Amino acid sequence: MLNNILTHFTKILPITLLGFVLQSCSDPLDDEKYTTIEGGFPKLIDVPDRPKTMSSRDIDQKKHQLDADRLEAEKLAEQNYKMATK
Repeated sequence: MLNNILTHFTKILPITLLGFVLQSCSDPLDDEKYTTIEGGFPKLIDVPDRPKTMSSRDIDQKKHQLDADRLEAEKLAEQNYKMATK
């Protein structure tokens, strides 16, 4: 009896799996099938030009300014901490 059940199971299982595979591959979802691309995409002429690369002198000046800003922020943070802990 168990042999008979296993024989039927081994016949039905591949057919069922094949059915699931074919059903999943059949057709795309309705909303994907009939929609078009929508939206206000920019035209190539509307895209800005690539920014120019900075010279090494400009990079050094920017780095120096950022370092000065960081030191000033650290001093202010230290002053604020001292005021808060008084």
